[in-house]
Amino acid sequence: MKKVRFGIIGSNFIVDRFMEAAKQCANAEITAIYSRNKDKAQRLADEKGIPLSFDNLESFSDCREMDAVYIATPNSCHMKQTLMMLRKGKHVLCEKPLASNFREAGIMFQCAKDNGLFLMEAMRPVFHPAYQVIKEKLKEIGPIRQVTLSYCQYSSRYDKFKQGIVENAFNPALSNGSIMDIGCYPIHVMVMLFGIPEKMMSMGIKLPESIDGNGNILAHYGEFLVNIGYSKITNSYLANEIQGEKGSIRFHNVSSPESIICKIGNKEERIVMSVHKQDMIYELEQFVSAVQSGVYTDVYQSYSLETMKIMDDARKQMGIVFPADRL
Repeated sequence: MKKVRFGIIGSNFIVDRFMEAAKQCANAEITAIYSRNKDKAQRLADEKGIPLSFDNLESFSDCREMDAVYIATPNSCHMKQTLMMLRKGKHVLCEKPLASNFREAGIMFQCAKDNGLFLMEAMRPVFHPAYQVIKEKLKEIGPIRQVTLSYCQYSSRYDKFKQGIVENAFNPALSNGSIMDIGCYPIHVMVMLFGIPEKMMSMGIKLPESIDGNGNILAHYGEFLVNIGYSKITNSYLANEIQGEKGSIRFHNVSSPESIICKIGNKEERIVMSVHKQDMIYELEQFVSAVQSGVYTDVYQSYSLETMKIMDDARKQMGIVFPADRL
């Protein structure tokens, strides 16, 4: 079967991880890379053995040596770049969060549909084998009553922020901040496991320039509650937990669980996941399979749209507005 040829837009650390995953994916290869800086584009191409490099996005989008594009740029760029690639006949794998808001995400998915192409958000937990195990274990712990999900990771960029240096991660003009950068993970997991809550409340700590440093969401599902915590200005070492009337499921690292503890009564089962060290390979393999088969499932689109809607609502409650929201 013909390999899916990828072009890359972006040059940050996540691009390095994507390229490592692509090396391990038998049906994927990287043929082109784009950066606004010509020298940087060429240097990356030389270092990684990528045949083509571009510093002009229009020329890049016209390249016939690629079937799909991986986009890893600031959030505010995602819609414009995705639409350009889709309109030039390229499938798109776009880094999380997919867009600045729900409106943009809807436009992007509609464009993919109109052009008969596949657009997918690169959200690792959705494709991680651990969550298939967790879904099965949910049946064993009885009616769910309480869920705690969190992602709190102190950002080195926060030190610069406190010195008056605002980098991308804390720049509202780029549709960034804590909920967009890492809060999206537990929110997406909540949607994947439980669907859309009946109602929710959100609170956050706003930093200067209207960006959230951390926040909490309380989601009500009628019969149970989900507590979500996220932060870029603190660390946390607490486990995520799903509590049922018969037992509980605990796991660390909401984006990529390495082990799962299921306790029912006095019986405790520890499941150690045997997974790829480079866990981006799971989303990449799913994307490549969809492109090759031409069969595009709507479930990933639903997760992305529902998550985006919740994030919009949470930001509205916290008073966080991006330039993209005013369009």
